[in-house]
Amino acid sequence: MSSAHLIFATALRFIRVVQILKGKRAEIARNIIDAMALITLDALHCQVSTTNKIRQINDDFVIQLKSTQPRLFEAVKTKFSEAYE
Repeated sequence: MSSAHLIFATALRFIRVVQILKGKRAEIARNIIDAMALITLDALHCQVSTTNKIRQINDDFVIQLKSTQPRLFEAVKTKFSEAYE
C-alpha cells in the first residue's frame, strides 16, 4: 500500500470514528496527528493543545479560524495584511 493510500485509508477510518464518537473529535484528532503529512482541520481544532501536537512533529497544517476567537482572528488578519500589502 502506498503512502497516499495509507493516509487516505487512515482519513476514512478517522471520519467514521468521528461519526461514532461525537463530542470527542478534538481528542481523536490529536491522537491521529502522528500518521498525517499535511493536516487540515476545522475551527473546532483551533486549540493550543492540538496545534502544539502538530508543531511537535514538525508537520504542516491548515486550521479553519472563525471570528468566535476575536483576538486570534484579529492577529491573523493583521499578519496577513502585513504580508500581502
